[in-house]
Amino acid sequence: MNRIRKYRALAPEDRRILNQAFLALVIAGASLRLLPLRRMVHGLPPEVSPSSCTPAGHENRTVERIGWAVRVAAGQIPWTVSCLPQAIAAKRLLRREGIVSTLFFGVDRGEKGDLEAHAWLMTEDIDVVGGEARDRYTVVASFS
Repeated sequence: MNRIRKYRALAPEDRRILNQAFLALVIAGASLRLLPLRRMVHGLPPEVSPSSCTPAGHENRTVERIGWAVRVAAGQIPWTVSCLPQAIAAKRLLRREGIVSTLFFGVDRGEKGDLEAHAWLMTEDIDVVGGEARDRYTVVASFS
């Protein structure tokens, strides 16, 4: 019941973006299970031209709200939502707003020597999702 009260207490714009993030996460997760990663990444819609981007002040607020919404929605989904579907969902939501972002894939040797992978999304110098751990990983691919 507490979650419902918190949700209802949000501003209408925050509820809208949270709903969109939830749906984008479900679609990204399902797509990753059904499609090969190569097809999934290349299937992302083309970037918008920089000239059609929103003004900088509004853009930063939008980027922050989308990052917040994806992280909150990921925590409410009844299964584990890893970094990759979060990054893909946030990228799709940013594109809808006309904001260009870059999806990064990185790898690192874990404590046991196993290869660990991580994905994160950045727009210019702003960490949208997953970037808090990016310094540990060596970037092996990026998509704009």
